[in-house]
Amino acid sequence: MSFLSQLEDPDRDLLLSGGRRRNVADGVALINHGDSSTDVFFVMSGAAMATLVSAQGHFIAYRTIGPGDIFGELAALTGSPRNAWVHARGPTEVCVIPYPSFERSLFERPAIAVALARHLSRMVADLTERVFERSAFVVRQRLGRELARRADPAGDGGRIERLPPHAELAAFIGTHREAVTKELAALAREGLIAKEGRSVSIPSMRRLLSALSEESDWR
Repeated sequence: MSFLSQLEDPDRDLLLSGGRRRNVADGVALINHGDSSTDVFFVMSGAAMATLVSAQGHFIAYRTIGPGDIFGELAALTGSPRNAWVHARGPTEVCVIPYPSFERSLFERPAIAVALARHLSRMVADLTERVFERSAFVVRQRLGRELARRADPAGDGGRIERLPPHAELAAFIGTHREAVTKELAALAREGLIAKEGRSVSIPSMRRLLSALSEESDWR
């Protein structure tokens, strides 16, 4: 459930009325790492991705932001420099809200503050899970769990209508493109997933996760 979808119409309208709409093309930077800006953003259509680049030039992705979701809130709330880059993924429309207006909304409408608390709690839980996976699991396990996270449930199985590029998946799970390509092929051979062009089906989520849990816990 997105941030905005949690709000009743009056709260959502009040929140967005303090912002301005902006349309950007694929790849445009919405936030630059290290900036001191404090605007808060909502994705209205399209998507964005939060990334970092290591000193060795390794691309690290840690969050995909879809319609109705918020980003830029951490630096706005703490007053710290931006801790990541955020780029548009495809043509994207955002609503950019200056922090003073966003803060007023939090004080005036408790439902907005509650939605923010829930969002931050989910984000902490998700990042904690990802840190654990990178420390404890081999690439195959990390990839399988990432696929399960991204899949839309369908009975015991699931489906990803449009799998991201292998390089992007690699950036999310802390490996390289070739390793993702290799492990996807292995999972398909074993019948744990089925690939149809850019789509991926998981016949049985229970079977996939069970197979992954039987493997070594350490890289």
